[in-house]
Amino acid sequence: MLDPFKTNKTLPKVQEAVSYYEFYDDVYPEKVVQFHNEQAVNKNSIKPPKVIFLPELPLIHQMIKAVAKYGNSDSQEAFLLRFGLLDDPVWYLEQDKN
Repeated sequence: MLDPFKTNKTLPKVQEAVSYYEFYDDVYPEKVVQFHNEQAVNKNSIKPPKVIFLPELPLIHQMIKAVAKYGNSDSQEAFLLRFGLLDDPVWYLEQDKN
């Protein structure tokens, strides 16, 4: 995740770290995925599996500070961009040029 206070400095580090991930590997066991797929097909209520990612305390502190500082002033897109979570950051950055 990008440091929302130092996006220009942390972006290369994030890009390098993400390049090592294999996004096509399943993180949940096949049994769990199959159950949730069946529930979705049958239009039943789905209780999502517990999250695997648990941020450490320093990261949680950074997230809270960013929400306090930028949460009320940034647009939703700008706020997500601070954390590198925007689906298409190039689209958002191009909006400023138009």
